[in-house]
Amino acid sequence: MSFTFARISIFRVVKNKVNSKNMNANTAVLMMTTEISLKQANIHKEWFPLLHSYTWPQIKQFNLELTDSSNILIISHANGSSIGNSTPGDLDIFAKYFVNIIQANMAIGSAPANIYLSTKGLEIIQFASALRIAAQKNRLWDNTKIFINNELFDLSVPAPNNERWNQIFSGNKALLVYSY
Repeated sequence: MSFTFARISIFRVVKNKVNSKNMNANTAVLMMTTEISLKQANIHKEWFPLLHSYTWPQIKQFNLELTDSSNILIISHANGSSIGNSTPGDLDIFAKYFVNIIQANMAIGSAPANIYLSTKGLEIIQFASALRIAAQKNRLWDNTKIFINNELFDLSVPAPNNERWNQIFSGNKALLVYSY
């Protein structure tokens, strides 16, 4: 079974209720793209000061050693079943690999507290569905929350508590609902 969605709001599930106070000092930005345009994204001031910002060449080395309960902000393009670069085949990160990439960059036995995925491109629903399934299989992520924002067209990443973030995963509870 396949679904085709036009330009509609696909994630209106649980509004982000994360308190951004003191979360920033433990937030890392992961640029899961090699495209210069997204590297120039304007990250809202409430994210600062950041723990660190990493580029794709650093991320793919799998040795970032992010600490337990880290907050991770991902900036990327969305291409249906993958994230990465805008041109499919250039840099394609599928959901099951995304979970492995994040976990491989965590310190041993650690798990992220929150993952914020800010993408440019409307084709995020297929990736988000697969991400939710992959995250459920990773028992280390039982307390991890995943939020998605697919409105990066103006290269502006909203504040962590902005209503543009939509939660799709809360530990072992699936929250993905389609509204159209």
